[in-house]
Amino acid sequence: MAKEDLNVGAIEDVVKDAKLVDKGIARLKKFDSNSPTFEPDRRQFLKHAAVLAGLAASGKLASGCATPVQYGGKTYSGWESYLLSQDLIRGPPLLIHSATGIPSDFEHHKQRPVNNGRGAVDYDVPIGTPVVATADAYSKWTTSDRTGGNVLALYHNFGFKSLHLHLSNYAPTISKFSKLQIIAFSGNTGEGPNGYQPPHVHFAIDSPRNPLGIDPFKLGIDQKNPVGGLDQFRLSYGGRPVYWDGKTEVIFGRGTDELLQQSLDTLDSRLKESGLDNKTIDEIKTRKNKPTELRDYLGEKVLMKKPSAPDGKPKYEFMPGSLMYSLMLELHNRTSRHDFTAMLPFIFPPLKPLYQEANPKITLHS
Repeated sequence: MAKEDLNVGAIEDVVKDAKLVDKGIARLKKFDSNSPTFEPDRRQFLKHAAVLAGLAASGKLASGCATPVQYGGKTYSGWESYLLSQDLIRGPPLLIHSATGIPSDFEHHKQRPVNNGRGAVDYDVPIGTPVVATADAYSKWTTSDRTGGNVLALYHNFGFKSLHLHLSNYAPTISKFSKLQIIAFSGNTGEGPNGYQPPHVHFAIDSPRNPLGIDPFKLGIDQKNPVGGLDQFRLSYGGRPVYWDGKTEVIFGRGTDELLQQSLDTLDSRLKESGLDNKTIDEIKTRKNKPTELRDYLGEKVLMKKPSAPDGKPKYEFMPGSLMYSLMLELHNRTSRHDFTAMLPFIFPPLKPLYQEANPKITLHS
């Protein structure tokens, strides 16, 4: 394992007990199998994972959000460990509906009578997983009902609304609704099939009834059911929402031409400090004057897994927080005609310190 001595040192600092180091290393090796291939990203990922492995080995994750959870016959020490074991860019999988046996995707929700033709997705996450705003918002609304349990809605520009159901509890009162803001924690509230609601987050984006005269096809709105919500899988990169990187400005469609030009104007200086190999830098520069071609190249490099040495297993090369990931978000957002770009409503675990700093009233257990 590259830089293994540093990672083992991080585990030792956490466990303070030589007998637990081997246990921590075993946990870290499981995380390593899901690490990125680009060395700077890999070091950052494993540094975070080493601390988490040490905490798990020392038993310091035995309370709060870290209550062990079992999924698919496996036991995880909490939401963070679970998310690190899932897709590192596209996040947790969709819940398999207990009544139908198929993933609870957008169309599945629309077709079930209880949803009255409204689309949504169900993310399979443990109770206590932090939920964050998928886009900046100006207001919120909460309620509780029999089927939805604890519900939170955020109101965004141009009349869009995001909905989060089955929450365990809401975050402390907040006045600013940015994408760095933790808004709630996942749960299993509400009445589900046979009276039981499995742990998950029901997430939906409601479309405006008349979004300022915008062509509904431009927004992905079904004209036969114009208030049935927006399919976030159609609004996002490669057919599925991705983690936000905590810094890149992702906005609604207005004014994206100017922002795109800003991205292209600063490209050379950012690449100079990037640490990327010369071949990748040259590939980017040759596409500088062809934004859509550059967007597609970045999408392929960042969103597609590739075989990695030495195990040959497919892995992502770049992670949220890297320049390549940031450029991917920028180019996809700033060449898109969508007026709402759907991001995952969860935290990419290695960015937890960034979210912790932005939410000082919340203690983020691991």
